[in-house]
Amino acid sequence: MENKNLAIYLLNFVTNALINFDHGIIPACTTDMKLDLGIDDVQV
Repeated sequence: MENKNLAIYLLNFVTNALINFDHGIIPACTTDMKLDLGIDDVQV
């Protein structure tokens, strides 16, 4: 039962991450992340 719950959680997590990336939420925040972390485009 625990493995089934973990599989459902991971599927939900990956799906949400892909949806957010597709809709531009993650790319939009990379500018602020780069400034805060002091990294360039290659390191992101």
